[in-house]
Amino acid sequence: MAEWPSTLPTPQNIVSISTGNTNVSRATVSGRDEDRQYGDGKPDIAKIKLRLLWSEYDDFLIFFDQSLSFTGSWFSADWLELLGYDAHKAKIIGYPREVAKQGIYVDIVFTVAIQKTDWIYLSDVIWPLDSVGNTAAVEYASTDNGYTFAGYLTSGSNLQDCDEYAALANIWNSKTDMPLPARRQTAASTIDSSSYVYGGRDSANLQDCDEYTPDAWGARTDMLSPVRRRLAASTISNKGYIYGGEDASNVVQDCDEYVVDTWSPKSDIPSPARRSHVAITISGKGYIFGGFSSPYALKDCDEYTPDTWLSKDDMLLPARYYLAAFTLDSKGYVCSGYNGSDALQECDEYTASTNAWLSAQDLPLPPRYGSAAMSIDSKGYIAGGCNDSHDAILNCDEYISNIWSSKADMPLPAREYMSSTTL
Repeated sequence: MAEWPSTLPTPQNIVSISTGNTNVSRATVSGRDEDRQYGDGKPDIAKIKLRLLWSEYDDFLIFFDQSLSFTGSWFSADWLELLGYDAHKAKIIGYPREVAKQGIYVDIVFTVAIQKTDWIYLSDVIWPLDSVGNTAAVEYASTDNGYTFAGYLTSGSNLQDCDEYAALANIWNSKTDMPLPARRQTAASTIDSSSYVYGGRDSANLQDCDEYTPDAWGARTDMLSPVRRRLAASTISNKGYIYGGEDASNVVQDCDEYVVDTWSPKSDIPSPARRSHVAITISGKGYIFGGFSSPYALKDCDEYTPDTWLSKDDMLLPARYYLAAFTLDSKGYVCSGYNGSDALQECDEYTASTNAWLSAQDLPLPPRYGSAAMSIDSKGYIAGGCNDSHDAILNCDEYISNIWSSKADMPLPAREYMSSTTL
């Protein structure tokens, strides 16, 4: 078995760990199944981030291409102890990927399978442990990724782009374009394992409803009239709901329910009719925030439990539209937006259970509006949009525990007025 070369550093970061199944089921005399836990079940899967000098990168490639090829890919490494493993046996799955180049450094991400050999008698929820017996500071793996759809270029063109954000690896991937026509000012929601993109505008407003199951698109039954753009959407109990928007000449109050592949009209949203607002779901209820109803930006917050609407406490000032929102730990976060003259940095927290608002940490510069927002693995993300100079931006920023961090930029082109989901 190969050994991790002494010329290579300890990994910079353990991106994620997904524990393998340690349950072994057997039938008892009574006929029912009994589960027992063994530590030698399926291997655990860990994603590792490693920062290397370019000379070290050459050493790593030699180790990967030569030493691992001659030993069946298994290797031992002392740094596995940092994850709480007594058995130092792992192998790299697939091929390592370069994720960033920073001057004299290159960052790579690779996936390893780690074989357990010890018996485990307790639940894996407190495992793995670090070398001094504390719970390891790792994030458990998730298959969830964020997706952004369509959008608008500052130059005046609509887009078909579909891009995926893999938050654990901090990587953006270009995916299959949406069907024609190119569009902006859509809304989107997730139902089961698919995303649905609703409405929007090309040269005129659209009724389209398109289904995305990575990485394939399919046309579904058109939305109900009125044909609209600048609408909002959320998912409640595996049903999609679209709220408000703007038809050819009027702002509307319509609320419609989508159960694949059927549309049904529901109770209108409360007055005023609005567009350019945002919607999320918190604890099984829909919430719509802000928006525009001529001639004013709005600070309204309304709660929807199908099929009943309740007005809740207004958002904190400033009133705004073209805002973004995400849900974390049964709280809503309303970010950025436009107040009629300025792009905004504000981020405010809404606790639905107490109907209370608190000011949270402002977004990083620049102020922005028309951005996409996503919740991935208990973290919030806001991407793209438009700055105070009305130029589209590529910025992607992460929110957790009232702290914002800059992440990898979106792929070109810079854009605004997207919709987004998590799958």
